[in-house]
Amino acid sequence: MSSKLLNLHFLILSIIPLLLIYSNNVHEIPPLDIIFPLTLSLVFSGMIFGVLRIKWNTQKSAVVSSILFINFIVFGNIRSFLTNDLQFNFEYLTVALLIIFLIIVISSIFFIFRKNILNEISKIFTIFSLSLILILMPNILFFYIDNDKENTELFEINLDVEMSSKPDVYVVIMDEFAGELQLASDFDYYPEKFFEELELRDFNIPKFAFSNYPNTAYSIPSIMNMDYVDFIPEILGEESTNTLMANELADNNNVMKMFHNNGYHVVSFYGGMGALGKSFVDQKVCAPFEINNDLKEKYLQIYVPFTNVNNQLINGTINDKLQCILENVSNTSTGDKPHVYFIHLRLPHEPFVYDANGTYNELSNYDATSKEGYLEQLKYSEKFVLKLSDMIKENNPESAILVFSDHGFRAEIDWENRQLDNMIRGNNVITAIHIPGENVDLPETVTLVNLFRIFFNQYLENDFEVLDDRIMWYNPIQPNKHYDVTEEFSEYIK
Repeated sequence: MSSKLLNLHFLILSIIPLLLIYSNNVHEIPPLDIIFPLTLSLVFSGMIFGVLRIKWNTQKSAVVSSILFINFIVFGNIRSFLTNDLQFNFEYLTVALLIIFLIIVISSIFFIFRKNILNEISKIFTIFSLSLILILMPNILFFYIDNDKENTELFEINLDVEMSSKPDVYVVIMDEFAGELQLASDFDYYPEKFFEELELRDFNIPKFAFSNYPNTAYSIPSIMNMDYVDFIPEILGEESTNTLMANELADNNNVMKMFHNNGYHVVSFYGGMGALGKSFVDQKVCAPFEINNDLKEKYLQIYVPFTNVNNQLINGTINDKLQCILENVSNTSTGDKPHVYFIHLRLPHEPFVYDANGTYNELSNYDATSKEGYLEQLKYSEKFVLKLSDMIKENNPESAILVFSDHGFRAEIDWENRQLDNMIRGNNVITAIHIPGENVDLPETVTLVNLFRIFFNQYLENDFEVLDDRIMWYNPIQPNKHYDVTEEFSEYIK
């Protein structure tokens, strides 16, 4: 083994945590999403090596870099486990772990240099790092070999139809905003004031609204393609954990294609949950270097395990994006061609960093299951939607606005229990449509698969067929094993 290869172990070790995250989540993270963090890790490790190279030779610098990375990764994982899994928080946790980390690093470097075993340690690090790569890569490669299915044109919706009128359109997706049934049952809270304020702004609100799927992975593809996605489990098989086909359908969806075909300028906002769409999007705003949000949080928890910095990088960007959205929306107005704006907000979805009045706290101690934190942020979400709609109506009064959520609050869901009160937690959502000068003909119950069909029918001579309402259920650990539970919702779906 050449001496040059022996000294590259620090680069491999710097990307191992990222590859581990990707390997464990390969079924839901598109491969392009890891390119930026992968590059960032390599650049960061190269900078550390470069600084050390000023004092030591190549071999010493590589060994010290690897010692730093190994201990840093262990430190990050321990802190993440203590704070997230065990909910073990105290003021000096990070400081205590950091002291231990520094003692181990300094002791290890001192021991290796004193014993003059650099060659042996270099070989160990090289074998160790290459072994980890050999362990992780087959899992990733086998996934893509096993799931190399042809994604054919499976939707049979005629999108080559002309809209008789083309208003600017704002689509606001509130992630995990529970419907009134769940809020009343689980939180003893009814958003009556919120609905009243929407109605005062000429929004039409159905009596009941349900998502057709209980999780974003399939809810958004179904909504944005105006159809059910039954064919995906049929293609992949019920035992498959692959949701990449669903992601692809969400990004290359019928709704955006419909607007694109009618001459719209399509704008997608990074609202904390990524920016929806690829092929038919003309502009993306509010986060030029966005990566997969779940990947980003896991990445930062391991690579940047210091509490204040970590919280700022994870939570601070959410606040920055919301302010960016408000700023951009406040400056929109009618132009030469119609615009459609897609805004998928990470509200009231965790992390819970806002109280009911919108006071932002990046160091919030609410965890992802906190009902108190969720309800506080939901109340702020109501205010945010009203503020957003007021801005839109003031600057662009002839525009249409669609507000909906993709699923309910899921922290207390028993995924194996297909009883109505449990499934309402996943599928009960909010929906509101504003079309200036028109009263939208909404059925008593709306399921989101029909939302854009109903909207487009306001502007088409030949209406889209309104599909039969069906409610589907699945456990996130088996995302392609779907159950039709419509019958259980017969009280609400006639």
